[in-house]
Amino acid sequence: MKKPIDENNLLMTVEKNINKYFEYLRISRLATTDELTGLSNRRAILEALRHELAIRKYRDLCLIFMDIERFKKVSNGHGHLAGDAALRHAKKSGRNRVVPVSREVLRQEPAE
Repeated sequence: MKKPIDENNLLMTVEKNINKYFEYLRISRLATTDELTGLSNRRAILEALRHELAIRKYRDLCLIFMDIERFKKVSNGHGHLAGDAALRHAKKSGRNRVVPVSREVLRQEPAE
């Protein structure tokens, strides 16, 4: 930018950068989230796991994986809409049974 600073030009530049940032967030969310369930996809899970392993440096770590029994049979036998409904139901059921815990709580050292 040239001096003296043109206020309109500055505001346009700030607005442009804010718009770019929100577009980045939108694209990032699309790249890391399953559209149907809103759950993290494989890319996001692996990135979060890498991050946690780097922070923890060989300390305890717990992962929970869920498998939907006979999902393929439901999806193939009753159609993809039924399979989509089963995935949404599994997400809702899983979220209702798992208590969210902040990462800060998870990182606390165990009591001696």
